[in-house]
Amino acid sequence: MLRILRIIAALVLFLGITLFFVDFAGFLPTQFSWLERIQLIPALKSHSWIIIGAILGVTFFFGRIYCSTVCPLGVLQDIISATAKRIHSKKKFEYKKPIPFLRFVVLALFLTGYLALVVRLVAPAAVGTCKRISSYVSWVSLLFDPYSIFGRIACNVFKPIYQGGNNLYWYICNQYGIKEVLGLPVYYVNAIPLSLAAVGVALGFLIFIGYLAWRNGRTYCNTICPVGALLGVFSRLAIFRVWIDKSKCGSCGLCAQRCKSSCIDPKGKIVDLSRCVDCFDCLSACRKDAIHYGICLGTGERPIPGIENSTKKTPSLKSNIVKSAKDSDDFGSRREFFDIMIGVTGLTVAAQALPSAAAEEEKAAPAVAEEAASAPAAKAGVVPEGEDPEMFFTGKTPYVRKTPIAPPGAKSIGHFNAHCTACHLCVAKCPTSILKPATSEYGVRGFMQPHLDFSRGFCNYDCTICGDVCPNHAIVPLTIEQKHKVQMGRVVFIEDNCVVKVKENSCGACSEHCPTQAVSMVPYKNGLTIPHVNPDICVGCGGCESICPVRPFRAIYVEGNAEQHDRKEFEEKKPEVTGELEDFPF
Repeated sequence: MLRILRIIAALVLFLGITLFFVDFAGFLPTQFSWLERIQLIPALKSHSWIIIGAILGVTFFFGRIYCSTVCPLGVLQDIISATAKRIHSKKKFEYKKPIPFLRFVVLALFLTGYLALVVRLVAPAAVGTCKRISSYVSWVSLLFDPYSIFGRIACNVFKPIYQGGNNLYWYICNQYGIKEVLGLPVYYVNAIPLSLAAVGVALGFLIFIGYLAWRNGRTYCNTICPVGALLGVFSRLAIFRVWIDKSKCGSCGLCAQRCKSSCIDPKGKIVDLSRCVDCFDCLSACRKDAIHYGICLGTGERPIPGIENSTKKTPSLKSNIVKSAKDSDDFGSRREFFDIMIGVTGLTVAAQALPSAAAEEEKAAPAVAEEAASAPAAKAGVVPEGEDPEMFFTGKTPYVRKTPIAPPGAKSIGHFNAHCTACHLCVAKCPTSILKPATSEYGVRGFMQPHLDFSRGFCNYDCTICGDVCPNHAIVPLTIEQKHKVQMGRVVFIEDNCVVKVKENSCGACSEHCPTQAVSMVPYKNGLTIPHVNPDICVGCGGCESICPVRPFRAIYVEGNAEQHDRKEFEEKKPEVTGELEDFPF
């Protein structure tokens, strides 16, 4: 019964979290982000003490229920492991010696970064040192946080597959002239991933963790995961726990064969509580009713009074325990350890290589990339009908964005780098798809953290979704009024690239798409007008940059702010209408 209840709860939470990531139609409102906020590391990053206390309290009383029920990556490993057992019906687990060194090193690094982050808030004198520590050690939570790993997999692997399925469904309905199903419109969506580097990283983690789960179940949880290591410390003291009645146990090993955590030693009749995730698979495996889940004191060998158990220790039992420790599969444990180390090393090398590779590719063919980015704009009517598209290839002056553009509400790049774990929830939920995982934009410490990319769209002036869903408070929630004032970046105009100056062709697209009048048109010559910018009142939404038709280098772009602040106030000027309105050239 416990196992069935655990499976139902785990599947409900897992499907809810997954659907919230892949949902492109907005069926689930932003309030469903509570599913992400109850994850441990996001709660630590956002200092949600009630959630942290609840998770640690539940672990202290009931063991690692969080790992088997709430953590989506843990449930994903269970699904992979169960599939492996379905395919290989004779597949059996076996007891493995723990490898505490690796997981406690990862935990120590994470806690060091987290404590430095807390000290920054309470000890201003130590801000400089703690800022560097928390920023550069934050990659531990970025790379090893189970929720964030699952988020990247869901956003960059599951979501494109889900969108591709939607497009196949749309194609079939379109063949039969079906426009709506059950009152819901059927439409095509862009299923192309935002970043090939992000897809590569997500696939790498999925293959690595999936391989470990396929072979040995919860190896990642009990070897590398910092959450598993932290909760394992508390689960050692759990009041409710899985324990073995030694008077009934015949050391047949059936429970160990079902244990996906490889934490049951059938010879020593001991359950390693630090690795047990309370999946309850072992309870139904025992034919002698010797394994239980309930209140038990000590190390799991001595139940509370009233529960039948033999506590008499004999020399033969002690010698058997020592002998079983010596005769266990040392070779398998070592080989598994080296498999894990090779996988972690490979992912780290890939993480360092991808930014440089992406930078070289962009450097080698910037014009081609910009042409590809301009295709949707041209299709939308940026280039006037009947005009020669070559007219707009006037952007000969190159520019390099010195500071990346962090999402609105990030406060500063330093704050964002220290709090963001690159779970990519904001990337998945952005309605204009302008949040893109970074490669080298933030440097090594911000690898895979989202930044704004205006090549295919701009930040909606009235949208606050990214801050509403962020579980880490890396992006703080903003009201629409606050969003209208936050300056993410400042507009920069390159006159030598503008089609008005180079080709003496009327334009004005950038001014039409500016919500704050930071870009306006002023008289130029021959009856033409040319853009004029006021960076002080710009919010950095990218409306001007995204719509600019000039290629290969745009005539106008947004330079990011390292520290976000409020733009200056301005008085809205409404143009006087005299006579007939001229048609906008685009």
